[in-house]
Amino acid sequence: MQLQKIPEILLHVSNYLTQPDLSSCVQINRDWNNILVPILWNSIDDSLLSWNRLLETYDSSDNNDQGEESDEQRRSCWNEAWIRALLIKYGPHIRHLKVSWISLLDAVSRSETCTRIISLEVGDLMSNRTRKQEWDSCRLNTLTGLEKEAYYRELKELGGDEMIRAEDLLSPIFEGAILNPTTTTRKEQREWLLTLQRFLLFLRTTATGLKRLHLNKSLRLLGEIHSRGLLYMILADLRELRELNVDMCSLSMDALLRRLPKLEVLRSTEVMFIFDQDADSFPNDHSILLDGVYKNLCSLSMWENITVFGFACLLRCLPSLKALCIGGFMEDVDNDDEEWNDNEDEWDYTATTLYQRTIHSAMGGGPSSIPNRLEEIRLMSQFAATASPILSALFPWLPHLRRLTVDKLPATQIHDLLKNYPHFESICESPLIYQGYPHVDHHSDYSEGSFTPIRFLEVMPTLKCFDMIYLQLSIDSFVESRRYRQLMSSPARELEIFRCQIKNVKRWSEEDRALYESNVREMELDTEEQFSRGYQAMFLRIIGECTQLRVLEFGYDNPYGERWIPTTTIAETGEVVVEEGWDEEQIIESNKAYYCLELTLDAGLDELVDLKELQVFGCCGMDHLIGEEEVEWMAENWPKLRVVRGLCGEGDKDVRLRAIMKQLRPEVRFERLVDAYSMNML
Repeated sequence: MQLQKIPEILLHVSNYLTQPDLSSCVQINRDWNNILVPILWNSIDDSLLSWNRLLETYDSSDNNDQGEESDEQRRSCWNEAWIRALLIKYGPHIRHLKVSWISLLDAVSRSETCTRIISLEVGDLMSNRTRKQEWDSCRLNTLTGLEKEAYYRELKELGGDEMIRAEDLLSPIFEGAILNPTTTTRKEQREWLLTLQRFLLFLRTTATGLKRLHLNKSLRLLGEIHSRGLLYMILADLRELRELNVDMCSLSMDALLRRLPKLEVLRSTEVMFIFDQDADSFPNDHSILLDGVYKNLCSLSMWENITVFGFACLLRCLPSLKALCIGGFMEDVDNDDEEWNDNEDEWDYTATTLYQRTIHSAMGGGPSSIPNRLEEIRLMSQFAATASPILSALFPWLPHLRRLTVDKLPATQIHDLLKNYPHFESICESPLIYQGYPHVDHHSDYSEGSFTPIRFLEVMPTLKCFDMIYLQLSIDSFVESRRYRQLMSSPARELEIFRCQIKNVKRWSEEDRALYESNVREMELDTEEQFSRGYQAMFLRIIGECTQLRVLEFGYDNPYGERWIPTTTIAETGEVVVEEGWDEEQIIESNKAYYCLELTLDAGLDELVDLKELQVFGCCGMDHLIGEEEVEWMAENWPKLRVVRGLCGEGDKDVRLRAIMKQLRPEVRFERLVDAYSMNML
């Protein structure tokens, strides 16, 4: 091999190395250092490598004022001069920066060398505190008598939520635009205000080449921006910005889009008003909508409920919009409309029909009146009673819809989806809905005209994602439906994600199983147990036909436990209440039919042998019977497995099973679903 080829090879290999690997490689020799240092510093995340350990010993003062500390303690305390020197040397290499330490944010903001940053994400700044800050907080708890009175007097004098003081201003543009943060000391208040101002000036003068910016809501704790005009002015200088995620305050979408003409992705967990208003207060007149056409915006996520007229405005003013995430739809139908009442004999007064008339008026015509490219809708809040008919009524106007996130799927909505979208790709549940008690969805109607969630798997060959982990489906829905229609194979060949709880599996009681396994007496599987295992194997065989699966989960850690509660819904209010006439014994007896899959080799786990693409397998919250043989089988037959969600208990069995998997496949990690599954809302 020619020596001159080594740099080229290193550059190629570096694309496959992690940050820790790169950190080790730069220490091999000078040539490797020169080649790989720019790549190592290309992307910085202060939650990785040694950043946490270094920054927690950070001291914001150049001279340590704690004279009683030893020389060793002083050497372990990295001050701002050290970080500044680090950024002067390596700052020009940084292109992607993710920061969640106030000290690092301040150092970067002071730096004049970080001029090539194209992606900046500010995380939760309040989640990390230095040892000195922790020590100061602990010291406050020990104050007594006069010291405590003096402390509370100082807090009162700090003037939280008052305008920034003149002595804290770094630039005239901040005068009257920022409120003082509520802090514990005047020193901390001043430091936070200066950090916020430096950061805003950094955006305006140094980081003008940014293409991606995420402003976390924790920034408002450094000092709340009182004037939206200030933020508009600073963002207007980021002419190359393509993606903006701003959670600091409520803003006008129109004002942002006019100032950022190249913006393609806009996200906010705050209310994003869809009318034109630059002032600090917003009008109550929601008839003032977007005041222009913005052709570049492709993805919009905002924490706001909108009306049908607002939705029509978005389609009209954002012709390139492909993905939309909103809170939900608000009702704007007048059921007493005289024009509708005049046609009483000719018009059907169903909710969907009423909304079709409203949508027709809002859109200015039929389904072809507003050409659009919308492919994905995510509705994140719990539906109002009228939301389902609104969404169903909108389908004819959305010919390209492929992905949908909702909180529930009524039969009529399933029917409309199957009718309008033969090439549908993804159906998901909103992660923010209130789940309440678990409820198993029993479907006894397996006729061709029945519309249940399982129909997506049966009639949509392009389906790639069935993500409904909160939904509890009876195993009968799968097996009996397959028998009725005599389907030989699953048409959902492209399915990559299947997340759903499978219930109503008839299983032995714990006493019967313990008796069988202890061999107290000769005992064979009874007819019911044989039937149950055969049913489970049939279901797993159906899932095993979806050979492209990457994520497969059957369980969810329900906060109420795996326990069925008989409930009913009050039609007038929509309130879910526990049914009367049920005692505890009846509920316990009813729950025996709500057992989950065993997930053992005897019950058909080996039917999943062809899932060679599987990366995530979930069994959280399940009363499964996975043992050593099953874990060894998973390790051998799922070569791409990386995550097991479940088996995270502290009992001897789970500890032993994790140890076996770690020995066979050390790269596989174990997670809890509540830790791992946090769907990004926006």
